[in-house]
Amino acid sequence: MRSLSEVAPDRAERFHKQRIGVLATTSLLAPAMLVYDGVTDPSNVDWKAISAGSVVLFLLVVARMSGLVAQVRDQAAQLEALAHNDGLTGVPNRRAWDLEPRREMTKARRSGADVCVALLDLDHFKRFNDTFGHQAGDRLLKEASAAWRSLLRPGDTLARYGGEEFGVLLVGAAPPEAARILDRLREVTPHGQSFSAGLVRRDGVEAADEVVGRADEALYQAKHNGRNRVHLVDATPTSRNTRILA
Repeated sequence: MRSLSEVAPDRAERFHKQRIGVLATTSLLAPAMLVYDGVTDPSNVDWKAISAGSVVLFLLVVARMSGLVAQVRDQAAQLEALAHNDGLTGVPNRRAWDLEPRREMTKARRSGADVCVALLDLDHFKRFNDTFGHQAGDRLLKEASAAWRSLLRPGDTLARYGGEEFGVLLVGAAPPEAARILDRLREVTPHGQSFSAGLVRRDGVEAADEVVGRADEALYQAKHNGRNRVHLVDATPTSRNTRILA
């Protein structure tokens, strides 16, 4: 388990020959006793000792197997977390983000619930890094994601899309409510920083990738219009309206 936290473990944990030899020897004690008694004195087999030894060995094997199964489960859970969570911020990573909008939009087709998708990007992040250093930039990403996540509703998703860019999935929120949520996130961005965001609503026809693509276009417009704002594209199956929230 310790090796999972290493960047590149020197070698995998293995059974040593000595351990295998001890396990094989102890496993053969009971049948060896039975053979010995059968050869030397077939009429006086010590079945009590053999039975007790067999039970003890069986319990030891079961205990070892239970330990191995528990270890495999712990490793699987840890690997699952590593595969779907960003190592720096702790929020879901790009792989998890690619799956979540598809899952929620599939549910929304049956329920008719609103699904809003936003992409947000920290403003002037490179300048922040150049001014205060990359460690300060890492702290900004961690503190910002923690602050944003604390204001999201249960069921909302915040994921690191890449670099200083994050994705937000808001299920069951109409566009005006989703925009208000993003504005609250913008207000708590730490260290006096801000972000620009592109916000769109699923129109009921598009695939998840197309919705995210529109959110990316809306994000570009937010940056083009002066940053530190939410650019909302309210799309319905019959119409699309654009609003800019500064």
